[in-house]
Amino acid sequence: MVNRSRGFTLVELMITIVVLGILIGLAAPAFRGFVAEQRIRAASMDLQMALTMARSEAVKRNARIELQRSNGTDWSGGWRVPDPNDVTLLTYTPVVDVAVEGPDSDIVFRPSGRPLSGVSFRLSVAGLASATPSCITLDSSGRATGGQGSCP
Repeated sequence: MVNRSRGFTLVELMITIVVLGILIGLAAPAFRGFVAEQRIRAASMDLQMALTMARSEAVKRNARIELQRSNGTDWSGGWRVPDPNDVTLLTYTPVVDVAVEGPDSDIVFRPSGRPLSGVSFRLSVAGLASATPSCITLDSSGRATGGQGSCP
């Protein structure tokens, strides 16, 4: 009677590890692009929500409300919505590695909910061409719309 042991041999285990390593190596670049696009999508949704919130606060308070850059110079550093008494209603922190290009001034909503002017924002990940940039457009009625691709 032959007694065979059950299980994997060392050679079979090594081949499995090599194949697994190759598969992970092939999947890693695609995963990096996926993570970058999710970051762009998250920042885009945050900015659209901030624009909508600032607009609704202007209508609710019947006052001018601004959407401001948190650091005063760059939209990539986050944004905030202060009320007319200079108390911050809402602050958005920046999303890691997402560049936000927008207007050089703060966005002001009139008491009617309409902005002083229409603007566009472009969101992208620097150094990663495979991630599709996103564009958010604020039209003259105050409606913020977003989508993938370049800004008009």
